[in-house]
Amino acid sequence: MTGAKKLNILAINWQDWKAPQKGGAEFYLKEILLRLREYGHNITLLCSGYPGASHTDQVDGIRVIRTGSRNTFNFHLYGRPIRSYLRNNSFDVIIDDLNKIPFYTPLWAGSTPV
Repeated sequence: MTGAKKLNILAINWQDWKAPQKGGAEFYLKEILLRLREYGHNITLLCSGYPGASHTDQVDGIRVIRTGSRNTFNFHLYGRPIRSYLRNNSFDVIIDDLNKIPFYTPLWAGSTPV
């Protein structure tokens, strides 16, 4: 991918691959994100937190932002802190990794492609 534009990518999933209740979906997303990172893209994962997890982390070269819990994560996506975070961080594309309950990302992502 020489000469191609490096993208700022935001991925949204309800948990990351370090979470105690992780599963196949998290490892599948991890593989996709690691490959995108290998192409030089900047990757941020927005997901739920869990006991003992830090709010921000660097996991396998991917920035991880955790908010809420498995039970409240979707509600956090509609709040002011997330909208403020999106305004202050320019993403070229958002990957909405749907798992059970939709995030309705196109409704709050503004003009960023989902």
